Amino acid sequence: MRLSVSSVLRSVAVLAALASCASVSLYDEVKRGYPPGEYIVGVGETAATGDEAADRRVAGVQARRDIAEQIRVRIESVMIDEACSGGTDGNCRNRVTLVAKTSANEILVNSRIDKTGQRENTVWAAAIIERNETDAALARARGSFAKTPPSPFVQAGKIQPRGVVRGVKAEGACAVVGMTAEQARLTALQRARQAAIEQASGVRVDSSAVVTEARLAVDFIRTYSSGYIVEEDVTWLPLGQYQRDSSSPPIPEYRVSITATVRLPEKKIKPLGLAASLNGSLFRAGEAARIAVSTERPARIAVFNIMADDRVAMIFPTSDGGYNIMTDGKNIVTYPSRKEDQIVIANLPGHTRDAEAFFIVAMDAGHEGDFVATFGHNPMEFKEFFKRYAGIADNCEDAIFPYEVVGKP
Repeated sequence: MRLSVSSVLRSVAVLAALASCASVSLYDEVKRGYPPGEYIVGVGETAATGDEAADRRVAGVQARRDIAEQIRVRIESVMIDEACSGGTDGNCRNRVTLVAKTSANEILVNSRIDKTGQRENTVWAAAIIERNETDAALARARGSFAKTPPSPFVQAGKIQPRGVVRGVKAEGACAVVGMTAEQARLTALQRARQAAIEQASGVRVDSSAVVTEARLAVDFIRTYSSGYIVEEDVTWLPLGQYQRDSSSPPIPEYRVSITATVRLPEKKIKPLGLAASLNGSLFRAGEAARIAVSTERPARIAVFNIMADDRVAMIFPTSDGGYNIMTDGKNIVTYPSRKEDQIVIANLPGHTRDAEAFFIVAMDAGHEGDFVATFGHNPMEFKEFFKRYAGIADNCEDAIFPYEVVGKP
């Protein structure tokens, strides 16, 4: 996302409730058609390409992913309280994350696509599943948790003080299909980082063998909250080739090897009850993002943008010292008061599709850490950001919201 931070966020207004101040998004509009006590509803969106059947399939996949994410969050909140010393055991939390993701995905077999439609240039789909299926997924997760071993680094006693795992070696690769060479290089590096974090944390995120569209890159971004790469030595390997079968032509493939130091979270606080939402998972260039955040206990809030050029920037609190203390059970919404101050989403120059994310952090209000002093407002390299974040992560909860940016036709 390309932002002029000084002008775009200078007058971001902090409001009490999203519903009273924002126009109804497509996401909210679709969900209103279902009784909340009976169904969990997932909404998926994708840019219209002219291939109606393909667009609906893509939107349907996104809708089911939305359901899985909602179920995962529910399972994690319950099981962390049950099994992880109130959330302070970082390795336990990682194991819970693993079984929660697996159980949520398995229960999706009982979901169905109920509606599809198109609004302007966006194709959407609504997936539903009966709310009582959450109980079945939770029971499945509880059963799996007892069988899930801790990280091999934990078993081998290789985790250093403060949850640091050194010398983690991993490789990543990406074939140049439907993206630029620059995007393929970054995706290969993201895959290597993903593999390193998975080795250290024991949390695995499934991914496709070949990334053919930018939306699949969001799966890699989700891994980042399971562990933080604070140091990495990157070695680019000779350009390779990927060939699906003998009847298909070979495709250039970027390959990279890294040796990383991974910091695993070891929570030292009681759960803050962080909950957040983003007004979509797919944005057209020029559209505005809105983020709603709430906590159950007092906390300071920060919002970061993980950009498609492998940099990270803090966009809230703002440079003019915007208020960022949460009160119990209240919502905070970064919502622009004027059109010229919107958080406008845009592709990188020369790109028509990018995968990015908002990284939302809640810090215990009693902790002495300061977001502005730690991160400032200038974009920084991915590695540098997580190195700094690792210094406060034990006193924070975080959530990550990947999204796709599609250029205007």
